[in-house]
Amino acid sequence: MRRMTVIFLILFQTSFQNCGNPGTSPSGDNRILTEIEKEITANSNSFGFELFRESLENSAEINVVLSPFSVSMALGITLNGASGKTFDDMKTTLGFTNLTSDEINQSYRSLIDRLRMIDNSVDFRIANSIWCREGFPVLDTFITTNTNYFDALIQSLDFSRSDAADIINAWVNENTNEKIPQIVEPPIDATTIMFLINAIYFNGSWTYEFNPDLTMTAPFYISSSEQIDCQLMNYKCEHLYYEDNTCQVVDLPYGAGNYRMLVILPEWNIDIDSFISEIDQTVWNTWLDDLQKTEMNLYLPKFKVEYKKKLNDVLSQLGMSVAFNPVQADFSRINPDVRLYISKVMHKTFIDVSEEGTEAAAVTSVEICFTSTGGGGESIPTMRVDHPFIFAIHEIDTGAILFLGKISKPEYPE
Repeated sequence: MRRMTVIFLILFQTSFQNCGNPGTSPSGDNRILTEIEKEITANSNSFGFELFRESLENSAEINVVLSPFSVSMALGITLNGASGKTFDDMKTTLGFTNLTSDEINQSYRSLIDRLRMIDNSVDFRIANSIWCREGFPVLDTFITTNTNYFDALIQSLDFSRSDAADIINAWVNENTNEKIPQIVEPPIDATTIMFLINAIYFNGSWTYEFNPDLTMTAPFYISSSEQIDCQLMNYKCEHLYYEDNTCQVVDLPYGAGNYRMLVILPEWNIDIDSFISEIDQTVWNTWLDDLQKTEMNLYLPKFKVEYKKKLNDVLSQLGMSVAFNPVQADFSRINPDVRLYISKVMHKTFIDVSEEGTEAAAVTSVEICFTSTGGGGESIPTMRVDHPFIFAIHEIDTGAILFLGKISKPEYPE
């Protein structure tokens, strides 16, 4: 595959002789996944691709970074309060149509446990919390289920307090290592009775770091007629690599190698949004299956992105609109005596990719309210990421996709 400037993939700058094969984590959970766990992960990833595509169609943002994992987990917690058509539609949207509640919850439980212990050299944290309006009765089964399966912190709070939002945001800030300081905007609406929040934090050093002395200022082509300067990291190394007539793909390891960043660079003549529209679990599996150890030159831009999006419209388009309907929604497994609905799903992400590695965080907040009505010719492949590209941070044991993004304008403010 040849190009005017070749494809992007994230690797640290070091000499080829220093590149080895990442080892496996001695503390990792190497238990073979059950068939249900495999199905859960595959379906969660499919939900993530659909969420990503729909978000791009409804966004004017140049750079989009989502955590399908965080959104899925926050909605998984919320699912334990849903009933009837609301439950069925949410379950279908999340890709869990043929699974029971127990199977879904147990798989989330297993996923949390495995990701926490899979590689001690990578700092990966998962935290869940449920904030209830003080005095509002909640069924014990809802609380117990989410405590047992999601390790959810349960807090009763007077939402009328002037600092109520600050208290919730302090928890968010702490559990994202101060990368996302706010998800709840004050003042809290008088009809809001609950916030269900997932927070994740990731900090991984490249297994093979880039040499910062080799980072150079180079052009990045936003389009055929527009370019900017970017900070382009580079090195020559052996990595898992794949190419065909549509794209180049490289998989860059962190730590012991379980956590990785897959970088996908479409060919010059392919519109990136059209390319993304074709990505699904089958395409994803093909890329992973066809990766081969290859000596290659990699050029990858540094970038830092903060992104936020209200997901109500996106999730409605994906099939769970009834959950947002004040009249039709059924969350009677939270409280059977009050008509509840999802008023807002807010999602925020942060990512910083540099020579040393990647730091990333995500928060998803589900707000529940009540309603008053009741190559380039070289001898080895070269991947020069100098035009819009896609990345995914994933874990190879579970298959989970933690972050998924499109970068059309890489910037790195100091």
